Amino acid sequence: MIFSTITKLLRLHICLFLCIAGVCMSNAGFSQEFIHYTQDNGLPSNKVYMVTLDKDGFIWCATDRGIAMYNGENFTTYTTKNGLPLNDIWKLYYTDDGKMWYFGRSRELGYIQNGKVYRFPSEDGNVMNPTRYFFYGKSVGFFDTFCSFYLLNGTWRKLCLDPQKENIARERYDNRGWISFFGNPIIDRIILGLKNRMIVLNNNLDIISSFSIPEINVAGQGIFIEREYFYLLADHIFYQYNINAHTLRIIDLEKDLQQGKLQDVYFFFENGSIILNGANGKYKLQEGHFIQLIKPFASMESIAKGYFEDNGGNVWINTFNDGIYKYATYNNSTTLFMGQDVQKLRHWNGELHAAIENSGLYTINTDLTSKFIGLDSLYFYQLDSLGSDSLKILTDRDFCFYDGTVFRRQSHRGLAYMVGLKINAFHNLTSCKYLFNDGEDFYAAASNFFVAYVKGKTIIHQRRPGIYSIEKYKDHIILGTTSGPKLFWHNNFIDINYLNNISITTLVRYKDYLLVGTDGYGAYFYKEGLHKISSTDGLIIYHFSLCDNNSVWLSSNFGAHELLDAGDRLVPGRSILRSNGLISNIVNDIVVLNDSIYCATDKGLCILNLNALRLKDNPNIIFTSISVNDSIYQRHSKIVVTNKGNNVINLNFDITYLNEHKQLKNYYKIEPISSNWEHLNSKNLSLGGLKPGEYTIRIRTLGYNGNFDEESISIVIKPRWFERTEFIVVMSLLGFGVVILVVFLVASSIIKKRNSRYKAENKLINMELYALRSKLNPHFIFNTFNSIQLFINNNEKELSEKYLVLLSKHIRNVFDYSHLQSITLEKEIGLLKDYLDIEKIRFGEKIFIEIIVDPRINIKNTYIPSMILQPHAENSLAHGLFHKEGRGHLIIEFNYVDNKTYQVKIVDDGTGFVDKESDKISSTQVIKERINLINQTGEFFIKKEKTYLDENKKDKGTIIILTIRHEQ
Repeated sequence: MIFSTITKLLRLHICLFLCIAGVCMSNAGFSQEFIHYTQDNGLPSNKVYMVTLDKDGFIWCATDRGIAMYNGENFTTYTTKNGLPLNDIWKLYYTDDGKMWYFGRSRELGYIQNGKVYRFPSEDGNVMNPTRYFFYGKSVGFFDTFCSFYLLNGTWRKLCLDPQKENIARERYDNRGWISFFGNPIIDRIILGLKNRMIVLNNNLDIISSFSIPEINVAGQGIFIEREYFYLLADHIFYQYNINAHTLRIIDLEKDLQQGKLQDVYFFFENGSIILNGANGKYKLQEGHFIQLIKPFASMESIAKGYFEDNGGNVWINTFNDGIYKYATYNNSTTLFMGQDVQKLRHWNGELHAAIENSGLYTINTDLTSKFIGLDSLYFYQLDSLGSDSLKILTDRDFCFYDGTVFRRQSHRGLAYMVGLKINAFHNLTSCKYLFNDGEDFYAAASNFFVAYVKGKTIIHQRRPGIYSIEKYKDHIILGTTSGPKLFWHNNFIDINYLNNISITTLVRYKDYLLVGTDGYGAYFYKEGLHKISSTDGLIIYHFSLCDNNSVWLSSNFGAHELLDAGDRLVPGRSILRSNGLISNIVNDIVVLNDSIYCATDKGLCILNLNALRLKDNPNIIFTSISVNDSIYQRHSKIVVTNKGNNVINLNFDITYLNEHKQLKNYYKIEPISSNWEHLNSKNLSLGGLKPGEYTIRIRTLGYNGNFDEESISIVIKPRWFERTEFIVVMSLLGFGVVILVVFLVASSIIKKRNSRYKAENKLINMELYALRSKLNPHFIFNTFNSIQLFINNNEKELSEKYLVLLSKHIRNVFDYSHLQSITLEKEIGLLKDYLDIEKIRFGEKIFIEIIVDPRINIKNTYIPSMILQPHAENSLAHGLFHKEGRGHLIIEFNYVDNKTYQVKIVDDGTGFVDKESDKISSTQVIKERINLINQTGEFFIKKEKTYLDENKKDKGTIIILTIRHEQ
């Protein structure tokens, strides 16, 4: 019976203890959330020998299946496919000339630099087995059993004791053989590690110094640091030998580190210091003692093989078969309600109140203990303080007020009480999500209705969906809806001309600002116009928390963000993300008390010290390759090339940033072409068509908290020899001279041509006057009047009158057209017909005359030099047909050639033109000169051809062809 009672009591105590422990563990603790990287994330293997860092901020991992380089977002792997001589890499050492040296068992070893693998063979082609290392300048050498290797002219040179000296050393110093051998090819030193003795020799095997040491059971790790120190680690004993002073310092690590049994401890040289690493943490040798840099994590004790801290304060843990882990140690946060969705926070009456989904309302004391006070609701819509009187609480089940001791609960159906005010005519509050009061007036919103109780009257709007926030701003009631902000005015909803069709999540009045949160479009503030807070672009804003007179914190789906009052605007301040200690980036609500910020997240309540936040971990931009006109350059600050016309530039860069890498935004600008930053969607920039000159390409990456980095490169495009200023000036002067010469010659030619034209025109006028006189020569007039007299004597009155009419008409037309340079073909043919009609009356039936016009010629719009045809017709009549025996024929044809050209063919079957050459005073010469003058004017071009109609006949006849082209 007694045993049974004791057993029951024991079980009860155990249960109580477990419950208390469970509550403590669930409600309070320090966040230790690790990010785990394995093969699934890009590591070549989960077996990681060591982790290190280069000066650009890249994390490097040595594994049994290659090397991995991590920039905070992606792993870049190097294996035998990428040029490594082997995949099983044991050690990585970084030197400040940008080389990451790799070591393993292989015939070739080397380094990686600027993304390229370099490998160098051993001198004799044998496999090298590096176990210990030495440093000389910016290079790394290693020991292999009894030999040292150092890189010289692209080959790993080997320095060994020759067999004779080796035998002498064995016989002289220890017949049983030595445990460790170290040789430095740079200095004349050889160190033998015996089981209980260390001997320092020169190359002649003469002893320089000798020391008694604790007994060594295994061969140790050794490092030479140029000409200063030699370090040896064997078992848990660390030796520091001063090469110049010949002194030895011995450090018992288990005592110095105050640790128990040391396991898997190794040491290396980093940034000028000796670093000790292993499962027991990371230490640095300083003044003869090891100072702890990183404490080991209890949760990692079974798997950790080494710790490493990056530039941003993150601790990286390498394991032997479980990849690597990352932990941000610089912002240890305190957490409550781990794993629960903390929806609302309010500080009221000296206590912090937290509303937790499906759990209820809790108070949190200054010692971070919590107490449940009620309301086990599934979801909390609203938690607001009403001065010092009470808290207003709205959930999916209850609408109530809490005065610190009692909940005044009201069902969703029936009456509602607000600060003691009884409202009799209220509406069904089912699904009510927001209540807002302004003195005795209040407003309620839900998914399907809106109720306003203003000045004793109740206004109900059914089916007004999507109102999630209500605020009073400058005597106006503003509603935040799913389709933008609305103004409630005289019982109606009025659209505001801002953020239309954008879902509004929250509205808060702060001083003379109206803060506006949106669902995925970031945060805005209204003050004499709407202004966007650019740093919040793309965020879902859950709430604005008014912290003091100069700042506001906003809760979002990506961290907590501070807004600072700059007087006339709100500007971005600090941001807190998972990389700064948050347990989740989804922050529902915020309260700031003294120097602590309380963040309600979907994974619990997170408390951080604002003064201890490390927020300035800047990203680092690295130019990986630059090509200009197909020539590749590496990390140059200034590139000088020669102009090749198009001048194509390709710039590739990478970014190391180990905190929230995906949130970085990249920008670029090219000076002096542009002064504004342009968004860049990738890590590549391509340019083309740059003219000769000097350009500066700037790349900037921005993150939260104002952290950023900027890199630039100058590119000088030199002009080709014919594009240089001197050449251009000389050629410009020559060109100017040539232009002046050409202008002078052209002007002289124009003047000469103009003078020639004036002379031609004067001569043409004289020729026309001569032709006019020839047309009206006394012989023609005499013959005409004789014919008239003959008609009168023969009593042929009508014929004589007709003759006189034709003559007077012809004389009048000659005088009318004689002053014109050209007339239409229609007028020229009319003038020609008048003349031929007169001659036909005189000749009678002795001649036959015919004029034929090609219908394709538009005689009304086609021009001809005035009175150019009549002299040719006169010659045919006077010199061809007049002396012909029998009846003669004269045919004049007008034939179409093209739009500007036609031919006039004058054919007679008279005696021909043989005897006309003696007629020196005929119009033939005048016609020839006139044609030449007309051609000089440039208005017409006339080509004259003359031939016999039939050279074999007595009356050979004449054919005259005038080809006339109207140039203007």
